Amino acid sequence: METLISQLSRSFFIFISLSLICFLASNSVLAQISDIGLVATPDSHATQIALEILEQSGNAIDAGVAAMFALSVVQPYASGMGGGGFMLIQMTQDKQPIIVDFREQAPKNTNPSIFYQDNEIFNIYTKYGYRSICVPGMVAGVEKALKSHGTMTFKQILQPTIDLATSGFIVSEALANLITENYDLLESNRATSFIFLPDWYPLKQGQIVKRDDLALTFSLLTIHGPKVFYHDEIATGMFDELTSHNGLIQLEDLKVYQPMVKQPIRGKFQNLEILSTPPPSSGGTSLIELLMILEKFDLNKLSINSGPYIHLVVEVMKQVFEDRERYFMGDPEFDSINPQIVLSDNHIQKCFHQIDSMNVRSTSNEKIPGTHQESHNASHISIVDRDGNAISVSYTLNSLFGSAVTIPKYGILLNNAMNNFSSDSSNSNSLKPGKRPQTTLTPTILLKNQKPYLVLGGSGAERIISMLAQIIINIVNFRMSLEDAVHAPRFHYNYYDNVIEMETRIEANAIDYLKKLGHKINLRKDFDIYFGSAQVILIDPSNHIASSVNDVRQPGQVYFK
Repeated sequence: METLISQLSRSFFIFISLSLICFLASNSVLAQISDIGLVATPDSHATQIALEILEQSGNAIDAGVAAMFALSVVQPYASGMGGGGFMLIQMTQDKQPIIVDFREQAPKNTNPSIFYQDNEIFNIYTKYGYRSICVPGMVAGVEKALKSHGTMTFKQILQPTIDLATSGFIVSEALANLITENYDLLESNRATSFIFLPDWYPLKQGQIVKRDDLALTFSLLTIHGPKVFYHDEIATGMFDELTSHNGLIQLEDLKVYQPMVKQPIRGKFQNLEILSTPPPSSGGTSLIELLMILEKFDLNKLSINSGPYIHLVVEVMKQVFEDRERYFMGDPEFDSINPQIVLSDNHIQKCFHQIDSMNVRSTSNEKIPGTHQESHNASHISIVDRDGNAISVSYTLNSLFGSAVTIPKYGILLNNAMNNFSSDSSNSNSLKPGKRPQTTLTPTILLKNQKPYLVLGGSGAERIISMLAQIIINIVNFRMSLEDAVHAPRFHYNYYDNVIEMETRIEANAIDYLKKLGHKINLRKDFDIYFGSAQVILIDPSNHIASSVNDVRQPGQVYFK
């Protein structure tokens, strides 16, 4: 029996070829569409390695894990083994999708009173350096996913990335620029500077970089499995490095760390089922609430990105971000959090009636301190394999280059996820030992007739919520192609400053309309990374469409097999 992907690929060769021409022209990083599946990642090396795994009969989970490790080599500033995140898995043979929560966790011997002496001290300790590091979760998370839903061994999955790290890769313009811009930060740690500032000079675009340290780490994982990371050699190396510099992570923290398997947050939008990320991510709940309220309006009567349309969406965003601050910022293992409050029919109806299509509502923004320190920095991978299995995974080091602390010999750059906790000790997202900080990482899958229709996610901190909502509405309500939906002008309601951020491609008459209503506007670049970067797959057999797109807002090179 032919697979879904092979049927669509052969039937729509012309469509895919035209898409290739468009993406080449726009200089986006494109994932592959072929009869083995669809892949969207923010880098061509990761895409190629994921495809290699699929070609070896690996499934979406195998390919996703391979891409995750590959990105730790070529995009070390965004994500890697020293960080954490969430993986949403939808398998064709399983009725119940799952979320693997491998979010970082505060060390058990953390003393919050040291951090909460005042805001300045909190920021100094959590911004970067050894005390900013939480227990990393990625390696444990991918092991959990592979054991439950994968088909390949660590050795099979990691071999292409070992080859990449050993043979080297060409430094991209984006990586070179980030290294130069963050020179002082990278210089602060000797092991980190050895990688990115050889002889104290930043790596330059076009240089070939070999990562023998990461190749060693990957090789140890192929031989010993994740136990070497959390119990044995690498764990000991991490402990020795951190404790010698007043870090907080103990060997026991690494030994007891466990990823959590959870049920996704669910909702409905235009007869599509939404699967997304539960707390400690606030992104999934916020995205679903935003879409459910907007569904109450007849959006198709408004022109896309017109003044009235933007006003309506912004007014709903205000409500959603207020609810986010009020109801579900924190770790449900520590805090009383019930996302279903804001997804109930009564609450959605109440919010709908509060929206005024002609007036700007003043917000109840209490300027809650320290709840929004999340960096826009992250990586996202979307994959659907030949059998229709889907994975949507978002993970991060938090800030660019995380804590800037690297474990010598092993090349693992560690997170600064402590910075994701609130600087207000009374806040539900406050720092506590063993707690996982709030995030807006939002890997998401939309199902049509119980099969993956949209697989999407991205980077951008709280802008992820507005970014994904706009992409979904562009496709579902306004019938845009996937490319047009992802690359359409974006806007975002900045809750903390009470201002609409928007790309300058939005028409002047829409901006004038919003200003006359009383909105404050801040214009940004035509295609601004501030609004996030999305990796999206669309599969719609009823309309004979199978396509995947990476956001042009993310710098990179085009890859298409």
